[in-house]
Amino acid sequence: MYFINIKKLKQDIIEDKFTQKDRFLYAFIWIILNEIIMISPDFYPSIYMDVTYLDKIVDLINIVIIALGTFIMYKYNGANKGKDFVDRYFAITFVISFRVLLLVVIFMMFTIGVLYAFLPFINNIANIDKYIDYIFYILLIFTEVYIYYRSATIIKTIANLKMR
Repeated sequence: MYFINIKKLKQDIIEDKFTQKDRFLYAFIWIILNEIIMISPDFYPSIYMDVTYLDKIVDLINIVIIALGTFIMYKYNGANKGKDFVDRYFAITFVISFRVLLLVVIFMMFTIGVLYAFLPFINNIANIDKYIDYIFYILLIFTEVYIYYRSATIIKTIANLKMR
């Protein structure tokens, strides 16, 4: 794996020495680093954001789910003997994520609507935001697990059919 030497990397790609394992490692590190960059503001003190410990815990759980999901998908694809992992990973997770996102938006709109419908019956109105946060966090974790579960089963099916 090259971090700085682009000439060697380019040469390996030209000479077909760039293996599925190499592709996986570059994609894996890129995916995890991007996720860390996205959540990093939650770990800096700020007067502009009200970040709780629960926010930070969910961020870390999300990274674990993404790392495990990506690794399991790589293994299901046949690991280094598999073909086109990065292509399959991005294409399949994109389609699954888009389909799930539509359902999540509908569910969240319904849930928020129900919570606000019962707003007059809730004693402490300030707590409604906490309930929405809890529902969102639970939904986020289940959604992330489902996306990787569903994507992994599809990659496994494709890999098994291609290896026949």
